[in-house]
Amino acid sequence: IFHFFYFFQQTFNAFLFYVLFARYADPENRTGYSIPYILAAVIFLLHPINTESVTYISSRSSSLSTFFVLSSMLCFFRATENRFRLPYYLMSVLFFMIGLSTKEAAIVLPPLLLLFDYFFTSDSGRVLRSRLKYHVPFLLLTIVLLLAYISYFTRPEADRPWGMHIPTELSVIVEYGKLLFVPLGLTIDHDVAPLSLFSGRAVLSYAMLLTLIVFALFLKKKKPTISFGLFWFFISLSPFLVIRLNDFMAERWVYTASIGFAVGVSGVAMWAAQFYRKTMLAVVVIVLVLLGALTVMRNQVYATPILLWEDA
Repeated sequence: IFHFFYFFQQTFNAFLFYVLFARYADPENRTGYSIPYILAAVIFLLHPINTESVTYISSRSSSLSTFFVLSSMLCFFRATENRFRLPYYLMSVLFFMIGLSTKEAAIVLPPLLLLFDYFFTSDSGRVLRSRLKYHVPFLLLTIVLLLAYISYFTRPEADRPWGMHIPTELSVIVEYGKLLFVPLGLTIDHDVAPLSLFSGRAVLSYAMLLTLIVFALFLKKKKPTISFGLFWFFISLSPFLVIRLNDFMAERWVYTASIGFAVGVSGVAMWAAQFYRKTMLAVVVIVLVLLGALTVMRNQVYATPILLWEDA
């Protein structure tokens, strides 16, 4: 029953992902199918890095909270589309609260709503100011939650000094990006060495992340989908920079962020298809088959505890 439920949930999360983006990020396809977001949803559905969130029972909160985040976003934009619809808006707030109760990482919903609104539903931010009133309840809930969890930010330095935590987590974000692009070396227990503020690996991580942020800003008008995907990825992982958990890294924590990766990769594929249509079609098919095969192989590791921990 557990495996069936979370297989269904992963599929339904991909469906929610597609409906949200196809309807509000690709308005020209409201009466038909949105090829870019079908591709993005399938990448999200098949990517082996999400195996831990779907197959490992202790990781169920990651996929559940993402379900409520996507549901809240879908209801939010349905409520504020053309004319205000109070029932959908209340459902959006309710889904946000349930998502927070499922996993505190759902706190990223308010900035993700603003990000989505800016890129896709407010004419590149031109009418965002008039829509800010719809975002206020979500921002207030976020402030309340931050106050409730203030002790997590102010724990003694001996627990894990910020000078160690921040550079290490920034290097982990780079590692997540590498695993999304090349999903080899997946494990249930990543061995992450703590870094000092100015160690070579930390400085390299700063440079890579800063380059990606500048790149996202540069692409904001020319290739908004790719820019959006990069910003979604960074925002989704931002809570782990300010909350010092026992582990530095876990694949389940990248579940929501992988949506941004899928959107960005789909945007790159659609852009390249304008020039090399047949080639890109072949590349996409090969990549999807490889992702599916790797996910099947990754699931086999979870067949028994012995296999799982031998792999780790």
